[in-house]
Parts: sequence; C-alpha cells; structure tokens
Amino acid sequence: MNAISFIETHSGFIQAIILFIGASIAIFQLSSLNRQLKGNSLQQIQLNDREIKTLVFNNPLLSEKAKKDVESEKKLEKYMLLLISHAKHIYLLNNLKKLPEDYWDAVERDLEYSITDPVFKKMWDQTKKYVPDNFREYVDSLVAYT
Repeated sequence: MNAISFIETHSGFIQAIILFIGASIAIFQLSSLNRQLKGNSLQQIQLNDREIKTLVFNNPLLSEKAKKDVESEKKLEKYMLLLISHAKHIYLLNNLKKLPEDYWDAVERDLEYSITDPVFKKMWDQTKKYVPDNFREYVDSLVAYT
C-alpha cells in the first residue's frame, strides 16, 4: 500500500483529525484572548480611576467656595456622573471577582464619602434609573444609611 492509496482510503479519518486539531487550537486561542481582554478591561478601569482622582485633586472647582458658583456646580455634577459610572463598573468587576479586594475597598470608601455631598444625591436621583438593579440597590442602601 503506497502513501496515495493510504490517504485515499483514510481521507475521512485524516480530515477528522485535522478538524479536531484546528478546533482545539481555536478554542485555546479564544480562551487566551478572553483572559487578555479581561486583563485589558481591568487596566483601563484602573487608568480611569487614576485619571478621575487626578482631576479631583487638581481641580480647584471642588473647593467649598467654588461649589456655590453655578458654573462650578455644573462641573461638579459632571464629576459626580463620572464617579457614578466608574463605581458602577468597579462594582460589576468586584461581583465577578475580577478585582483585588483592597482595590474595591478603596473605591467603596470614595463612594461612601461622595454620597454625603448634596450634588451627588442630586445626580444619583437623576441617573439611578439607568444603572443595573443590584448596583442601584447597593448605592440606595448607602444613601439611606447616610
């Protein structure tokens, strides 16, 4: 039996093996890509967190005196919307167990501190209908506690 007749006789089996190997490689690549995307998402959220904190620490509009100014209040409202959005994403990652516990603890402290601000409460009342139910219940419980 020469090689050509062997291939002709067993072509279905050979095709099945090639298909199995190709599917195995594809599944491995998808798994690897999924891990990479999760890692990239976490890095992006951490970068956003740093950017928000930088904006807060370097923004003179967040002083008590400036809060009385209408224009600065609008900017503070935008900041609070960013904070709510950021906290929502961090909350989701925390529930998926994709964050270090101390990272969530730090974000939770920031959120608890911000909830005491009347501007936060105003923005929360306007936006809470757009967030997932479990996050809304969580923040509402914090607001009720303060």
